[in-house]
Amino acid sequence: MKKLLITGLLSIFIVNSGFSQDTTIMDKFVGTWRWVSGTDTVIIVLQRQNVFIQPGISRMSLVGWHKYVQNGQVVQSSLQYVGRDETVEHTDVTSDLKTTLMGHARNSTTIWFTTFWDLTLHKSCFLDFQLLPGSTTRATWKLSVDSDINLTTTPGTPTTQPISVLPKMLTLTKI
Repeated sequence: MKKLLITGLLSIFIVNSGFSQDTTIMDKFVGTWRWVSGTDTVIIVLQRQNVFIQPGISRMSLVGWHKYVQNGQVVQSSLQYVGRDETVEHTDVTSDLKTTLMGHARNSTTIWFTTFWDLTLHKSCFLDFQLLPGSTTRATWKLSVDSDINLTTTPGTPTTQPISVLPKMLTLTKI
């Protein structure tokens, strides 16, 4: 019994320590980030929120919203929902698609967004967001999918669907 109690307390300590580390790491990324090149701009706003992982289980995660401007024209934006609680429209099978980024700490310098929702293509991809070495205000952005998605529209005629309409690789600055 004593061994069981010690094991249980040790498990709670380890889980809470990991959570504390994730929270501290996520705090480095909270805020507004921007990339600009000529008349093209990407802006993301990131916040920590408690997010449902599955029924009855939640986890502190980094959530966010984005805006993409190409040639001076807004292509897509979810910034009108900044600050919205991700759990507002969450059910057991869906999450609030007004929150276009959702992720967690991968290591001390990287957030792995398991969801980056492209509002134009209506699909999700992954986003690795990593601080540049020695920096807390500049980070690289890399969009990806598990593998290339080859869709067949006509038998024998493969087409490749783009990952996203947003640029795949960028360096953003915290503003």
